[in-house]
Amino acid sequence: MKPLKIICLGLLLTSIFWSCQEESIASESDPSQFAYFPLKLGKEYIYASDSILIGNGGLYRDTFSSQIREVLKDTFRTVDNELVYLIDRFFRRDTTQSWSPINRWIASVNNGYAYRTEENLKFVKACFVNQGGGKLIWFCQAILGVFLMKINVLLSATSK
Repeated sequence: MKPLKIICLGLLLTSIFWSCQEESIASESDPSQFAYFPLKLGKEYIYASDSILIGNGGLYRDTFSSQIREVLKDTFRTVDNELVYLIDRFFRRDTTQSWSPINRWIASVNNGYAYRTEENLKFVKACFVNQGGGKLIWFCQAILGVFLMKINVLLSATSK
């Protein structure tokens, strides 16, 4: 019985070793990937929002719809010469009301990543895989209570 276990373990390890192969990603940039996070001055987005408010132990219930508008209004350059877009945000309850300004966010694309700062919290919104010299860095950001947790995982890949 013992030699059978050794043979099975040896076959398993051999098959795992032979199944491993080196993977690579293309080093050239694909411009179509930036369509997932378009930044163009004057661009405007309007989002419909539906909210359900429940309070008082479930006894109070209210629903309302609203609209949020985002306009890429202006640009500026940081100290590191990064191009940053200013996003003005507006709110209205329905189409009969005029837009009321609520806040300003910023967005940028730098080093193969799309960043967006919302309410003074910076988030990675997209990762463009073919950027960054053959290395894919994956960021995961989550808000737990009042703490911001940021997990960075580096996945190396060979670029040819």
